Amino acid sequence: MFKVYADLHIHSPYSLATSKNMIPEVLEETAKMKGIDILATGDIFHPEWQDTLKKILIDTGNGFFRIKGGKTNFVLSGEVSLVFGEVGKKKKVHILILCKDFKDTSILTKIFSPFGKLKSNGRPFLKMSLRELVDKVKSETESCFLIPAHIWTPHYSIFGSKSGFDSLEEAFEGKPERVIAMETGLSSDPPMNWLVKDAMAFTLVSNSDSHSPFKIGREANVMEDVYTYDDLIDTIKTGKGFLYTLEFFPEEGKYFYDGHRKCGISLHPEETEELNGICPVCKKKLTVGVLNRVYELSKKRGKYSGKKIDYKYILPLIELIAEIMGKKETSTSVMREYKRIINFYGSELSFYEKAEISGIKKNFGEKLSRAVEKLRNNDVKRLPGYDGEYGKILFFF
Repeated sequence: MFKVYADLHIHSPYSLATSKNMIPEVLEETAKMKGIDILATGDIFHPEWQDTLKKILIDTGNGFFRIKGGKTNFVLSGEVSLVFGEVGKKKKVHILILCKDFKDTSILTKIFSPFGKLKSNGRPFLKMSLRELVDKVKSETESCFLIPAHIWTPHYSIFGSKSGFDSLEEAFEGKPERVIAMETGLSSDPPMNWLVKDAMAFTLVSNSDSHSPFKIGREANVMEDVYTYDDLIDTIKTGKGFLYTLEFFPEEGKYFYDGHRKCGISLHPEETEELNGICPVCKKKLTVGVLNRVYELSKKRGKYSGKKIDYKYILPLIELIAEIMGKKETSTSVMREYKRIINFYGSELSFYEKAEISGIKKNFGEKLSRAVEKLRNNDVKRLPGYDGEYGKILFFF
């Protein structure tokens, strides 16, 4: 069995609030350090980024691309932000698109141009409905596929509390052709999605949605025997050979609980219900988080009871080291220790997946070994994120 780790959703320097270091050469080096075998290019519909990738990436002939001398398989991908609907009932949904070659990306770039300013953002805003997108992708391309992104985020997601839908049928106005998966997003994990039938209509995937190199691989998909783009798509569509996902603790996501960031209010859905959805400080409506929305749609749409793909929790190693050392993630000593661990185990994911607790203790100390053991046993303290504020995962409390 040939095991591969895939992160299919990242962004380029052309996206808002994204590191200028998200360039192919840095992505190659970071993917190697993280242990990612298949990595998204991100933002493939931005004209300048597309031109850059055409110059740097080498077509391997199997639907993947590599930089010269590199080993990471890049897959052409981009996220689009659809904004549509009637006045007062605007729907805002992010969709991840995977493409096999630059022919299809060029076709979609041309199709999308009249619907929005592609140069303004790596993740362009398009005045196009989900139904229109499906029809365009299906009729104009042969090997492009769709994945609704971070499906529970309050803003810009298919089931979001602010501008989403209550069902897939409503969202796509019928059958969602070319959709092959649903992305859990950082604020939800598989067990939460199992509570809602519509969320499980397709395979669940987990990706980093990274805006900076060190966030790559914070969520990923683990598959077997994926050698080509077609293998990747088939594995996602059928679930055959899809081993498990690597998950961020959902509480660490920015929209897990309900609340108001400006007011410092963080609430469990039951507390929100008691307050009738109103912030006790400013008396305005609370931002309804992912957990609350999952509960709501579970009541409306019912639970899922079919086959489930396994999952494991991980945490960016740099965060774990920083907590152990009591220093910032960016400090020299934290980075030095991170590189020492990577050099010993080969990659971050190799460390998490293969390192024995006794070996960690012997080579890197008892505190790190205890933390990894706690992680594997799900023995951590979770401080939920809310209304755009990241949560925290504590190992020593």
